[in-house]
Amino acid sequence: MYTNSDGTLRLWDVSQSLSTGTVNDGGNEVLSCSWNKYEQNLLCSAGTDNTIKLWDIRQFTVPLLIMTGHSQSVRQIKFDPHTPSYLASCSYDFTVRLWDTANPLHPLIQTISHHNEFTYSVDFSVHQKGLIADCSWDKTIKLYTPSFVTPPPPIS
Repeated sequence: MYTNSDGTLRLWDVSQSLSTGTVNDGGNEVLSCSWNKYEQNLLCSAGTDNTIKLWDIRQFTVPLLIMTGHSQSVRQIKFDPHTPSYLASCSYDFTVRLWDTANPLHPLIQTISHHNEFTYSVDFSVHQKGLIADCSWDKTIKLYTPSFVTPPPPIS
């Protein structure tokens, strides 16, 4: 997968060195994309239009779902490795947002506002369900468990 500043998202077959699909995201720069490890045909993209889009690569023309809530560019998105429909996003609006793509009418689960500068990276722990790390231009890295998740046992 390849994202571009011209607003395109391209799928590549690296074994044949050719593009297998391209979608134009309305000319907005695509800053991040993430595959769903449970559903091989699903991926999300995010960028300068402040939205997150869920795509099915079998019908790579219009998004299945458009998630809104960020007030500035979405810098990074990651699918949760433990819960197939959960997704985290971070943005230049200083927030991290948690989403449930299985609830298309109300996908936003939680907004986390604990930084005072751009939030530019977010990830789920592959080792500990519910544990999230994010970092910001405020020079901090935060580890936390969102309120909707049962807290994991302490790391020893």
